Amino acid sequence: MAAITASLFVFLTTELMPIGLLTPLSESLNVSVGAAGLMVTAQGIAAGLGVPFIVAWSRRVNRRKLLVTLLAVVAIGNLITSIAPNYPLILGTRLIMGFASGVFWAIGVTMAMRIVPEKHANPAAAVVMSGISIATVVGIPLGTLLESASDWRTTFLIWSALSAVVFIAVAVTVPSLPSANAVSVREVFTLPLKNVQLRVV
Repeated sequence: MAAITASLFVFLTTELMPIGLLTPLSESLNVSVGAAGLMVTAQGIAAGLGVPFIVAWSRRVNRRKLLVTLLAVVAIGNLITSIAPNYPLILGTRLIMGFASGVFWAIGVTMAMRIVPEKHANPAAAVVMSGISIATVVGIPLGTLLESASDWRTTFLIWSALSAVVFIAVAVTVPSLPSANAVSVREVFTLPLKNVQLRVV
């Protein structure tokens, strides 16, 4: 449970951390503050648009293996961000990280609900979702504090290391969770046609 909660903390903080670093990012990369803000927007768009199809393509993948892979993407993405020589490379990296973040949102909470007895499923979901509050209240200010004590590249490097630690924690502690999802990519395309409520959304 703690490892999955830590995963949510890492994913969300990684996604939102540039908010507190916009000025140093824009100055260092010679882009506008608005362009630096696209690091957050692009990752969010990628997460929203790509996740239904990636989840469908990975519908038969063991959920522990999938989460480990997603954490590896975040760890490597933060590492690339910390050493990237230019803004386009960072933005492209953030897009890829957005896909990983979106897939986590699709599988993370249900993983927690599956590893506890059924009667504890809802409390388990609540515990994991607390990672959102922790990331917002602690993660983003911590990133800003680290940047003020060093620089934004060091901040992303530290977050890469933290992502690697969570990667190890998930690999060691989370049990094997065969996929219980059998929705195909074709079905994803037809869902808005069949589901009135989804179509309205």
